Amino acid sequence: MTRINERLTPFKRRYYQDLLMRGVLISAAVLLSYFMLAALGEHFLWFSSSVRFILLLLFLLIAGYCFWRLLREPVRYFLLGRGMDNQEAARKIGRSVKAVDDHLLNMLQLAGQQGGALAEAGVVQKFQSLSTVRFEQSVNLRHNRQYLPWVIAPLIAILIALAVNSNILTGSTERIVQFNRTFSPQAPFTFTVTNPALRAFRGEDFLLSASLAGEQVPDVLYVEQNGLLHQMSREEDGGFSYTFEKIQEAATIRLYGAGFWSQEYTIEVIARPELSGLKTRLTFPRYLGLKPQDRKSTRLNSSHITISY
Repeated sequence: MTRINERLTPFKRRYYQDLLMRGVLISAAVLLSYFMLAALGEHFLWFSSSVRFILLLLFLLIAGYCFWRLLREPVRYFLLGRGMDNQEAARKIGRSVKAVDDHLLNMLQLAGQQGGALAEAGVVQKFQSLSTVRFEQSVNLRHNRQYLPWVIAPLIAILIALAVNSNILTGSTERIVQFNRTFSPQAPFTFTVTNPALRAFRGEDFLLSASLAGEQVPDVLYVEQNGLLHQMSREEDGGFSYTFEKIQEAATIRLYGAGFWSQEYTIEVIARPELSGLKTRLTFPRYLGLKPQDRKSTRLNSSHITISY
């Protein structure tokens, strides 16, 4: 059976090469098309986190299905050496080559039933009658060219999108992959918080100051905290301000104007430093004849200090 195996092995290799080429081309066409549609949809519609999660999940499911349905068999053959047996190969050859028909399969079945060296020699002798047929040529790899347009079309679309504005795809892809983050459309103006530091004293009012810069800026600006929007006051210099009254804990805020959001800012809340006590040493002029004296006081507050003697 060694000669038979030698003749069938090239067919098997070429058969799985055909499966691999077809699987790669179809998978690439499907995944590239889906990627293009999902990225364009995200770019123009700015989906919610849940929708972006579904888009990512669908991509992974489609990729997994393509591998299992189209690439599993050739990958298993080339990596693990597992594939069809000789009889299955004979059936496929018989369906493709009229000159072979069922003769090859019948010979293999006969060898398996009779056994023995004599039977095997008879099968090999009959097999010689098919020596002019190259079984591997029954597999036409060129027919996979029909799938190339389906790969080239979305690939060209992706390259055009990258050339026009790379952010159309890269930005959309980033938002889909990081579906659990909050993103907002890019504003035609910039938000700037003008406070030197976002640090407030606990229990005191905190004044937030902000400004906008750009060719077209909104006349109204809001600050968002815990899902609530608060309108900021317009200042004479064109800036905006809002007072957080008696602030008690750290707050995460965003600015909102004309349908656009700023990045998130965090107002840190700290306790105002207080004196719990004061110790002084009094040194008198010599002519008074008084010795240095130490004084302590606990009657202190943040506005003034009183020392009693």
